[in-house]
Formats: sequence, C-alpha cells, structure tokens
Amino acid sequence: MSANAKRRIIASMKGTVLSQYTSAA
Repeated sequence: MSANAKRRIIASMKGTVLSQYTSAA
C-alpha cells in the first residue's frame, strides 16, 4: 500500500468519525 493511499484512508476515517460525532451532538 502506498503512503498516499494510506493517508487517504486515514483522512476518510477521520471524516466519518467527525460526522458521527456531529450528528450525535
């Protein structure tokens, strides 16, 4: 896995976590 792909996966995971928190709040 390339570093660029890993960075995109981490960014998408952060985005889903943030959206879950905002929707829960």
